[in-house]
Amino acid sequence: MKNIIAFILILFPLLMAYGQDRIYTSDGEIIQAKILEIKEQDITFQRHNDASGVVFIISKNKVQRIVFQNGIEETFHAEGDTEYVSGTHWQTERNGKRPDMIYLTDGNIIECEVVEKKRFGVNYIPTSDSRGYVQYLSNTKILKIVYGNSEVEYISGSPGKGENKKSPLDFSYLSPSYVGVGIGPAIPFGSFSAANSSGGGNASTGFHLYADATYYLFRGLGFSLLGGYIFNPYDGTSFRSYMNAQLPVNATQTDISTGNWSLGYILAGIGYYNDFGRLYIDYKALLGPAFSAHPKGVTSYVLDGNEVRREYTGNATSFMFGGSSSFRYYITRKWSVFGNFTILFSRATFPGIIRTEYVNGDYSGSSVSTGEFALGLSWITISGGAAFTLGK
Repeated sequence: MKNIIAFILILFPLLMAYGQDRIYTSDGEIIQAKILEIKEQDITFQRHNDASGVVFIISKNKVQRIVFQNGIEETFHAEGDTEYVSGTHWQTERNGKRPDMIYLTDGNIIECEVVEKKRFGVNYIPTSDSRGYVQYLSNTKILKIVYGNSEVEYISGSPGKGENKKSPLDFSYLSPSYVGVGIGPAIPFGSFSAANSSGGGNASTGFHLYADATYYLFRGLGFSLLGGYIFNPYDGTSFRSYMNAQLPVNATQTDISTGNWSLGYILAGIGYYNDFGRLYIDYKALLGPAFSAHPKGVTSYVLDGNEVRREYTGNATSFMFGGSSSFRYYITRKWSVFGNFTILFSRATFPGIIRTEYVNGDYSGSSVSTGEFALGLSWITISGGAAFTLGK
């Protein structure tokens, strides 16, 4: 019984203490009190062990937190600080100045003062560090910085990873690298239309369809890869005359037709660009193989009661070279529209035109109709299209 009474006598003061409000000051003192009123600038209270009933006043700037007797806790900040809520996280306003907020790629947020922006990172002082030590953070870990004046800066991140850490509408820096698709007229010129017994006739304006992938290491050095297709309607007057001359003299019900020019290419090149805000102009020198299909010629006729069909075809592989200029305008950081001007030259050497003959629908045989001949193939192309930005 004596032990129980002793235990109660020891526990009673503790129970009484924890039945009071507790004020935790910024200098480490804990005041057992009865809170009377919390005002805008200060707190009034009575000390729980002061029988005189004197009312004390303490500035809120001197109080870290109050734990009320019912367990509810209210937190304050040290002298010169106030706390407010913004969105879903707490921010600190020190001496009337809002802090900078660094948003990390892993989802965390650092409340700090940005001291210096460097090429590959940021020097900053965390608001939680009372010592004021400067720390460094690489751009590869930063998504964006929201400064105390509400300005937002998006960080480009790590080159080569293809991460888009820029706002779609932030044009403070734009990547010159892109992939694009364009289409437009293909205008033949020069010896392309020169008459030839097996390839003569004029090719008229057709269309040019291509895809362009360009990557810039820096302004003076970029690499490009283009794949394209050129189609031109063909007026094969001389070619039809040539096929007509090969018809048997006693052929009847003759019909002669020609197809159109088709050419595909794969070109590699080097480039250089100039930038004028959201307008980028790049220039390329191009070289690579081209694959040209000679317009297909067809003659059909009747000979001694048999239906005969002759097909004249030819293919050539050659080198193509040229240059191009593209004018790209960024609609967003990732998408741009462009206009392109290109000049392409090639000289296709055909080993010969192959004549294949069918009689009443059955294969009869093939032969070389003409010997080797060459044609110069040249185009001016003007195209437009859309491009997707590579990288940042």
